[in-house]
Amino acid sequence: MRPALPLLALALTLSSCGNLQNLATRSRAKKQQRAMDQLAATSSQEASSRLGASSLGEVAYVDDAEQFVLIRTLNGIAIPPLASLESQRHGKTTALLRSTPERKNTFAAADILEGNPQSGDAVLPSTAKPSPRKKPRTSPSPTPPPAPATPPSAPADPAHPDEARPMAPPDDDLDPTRLPPLQDPIKSPNDLKR
Repeated sequence: MRPALPLLALALTLSSCGNLQNLATRSRAKKQQRAMDQLAATSSQEASSRLGASSLGEVAYVDDAEQFVLIRTLNGIAIPPLASLESQRHGKTTALLRSTPERKNTFAAADILEGNPQSGDAVLPSTAKPSPRKKPRTSPSPTPPPAPATPPSAPADPAHPDEARPMAPPDDDLDPTRLPPLQDPIKSPNDLKR
C-alpha cells in the first residue's frame, strides 16, 4: 500500500496546480475587463466633455468624392437610419448629414447633404432642412463614350420593308489567303515584347 501513497500525493498536487492556474487566468481576465470598462467610461466622458453633452459622436473620416462621413459614436449610442444630423465645430454648424443603415462596431455612416464636415467635428441631432439646390452635389462624370457604329442593314422581307436585319460582311474579308503576311513571325514570348 505504501507505494500507492506517493503516486496519490503526486496526482493531487498536479491537479491542484491546474486548478490554481485556472483561477489565476480567470482573475487576470476579470482585472482586464474592469480596466477596459473603466477606459471606455473615461473615454466616453472625455469625448462628451470635448464634443458637448448632446453629442452623438464625432466625425472620424470624410470622403469628399463619395459624399459620406464615418461617425465614431459615443459609448452606448445607436444612431437610427435616416436620422437628420449636423456636424459642428466650435459651436458653428459645418454640415448637414443623414445617417445610413451601415454600421460597423462603434462606427456609423452618414451622407453629406450640404456643407463641408471635417474630422473631429461633433455630430448632433438636427431639425434643420437642407437648402433647396438647383444642381445636386455630385462629382463630375466623364461624358459617355459614343455608341458603336452599326453595320448597314437590309430589309428582312420585301413584303415588310420596315423590318431590318443586319447585313453579313462580304466574303472577301474572311478569305485567309487575302490577309497580309506578318513582317516578323512570332516564335517565342520574347518576340511579343518588341
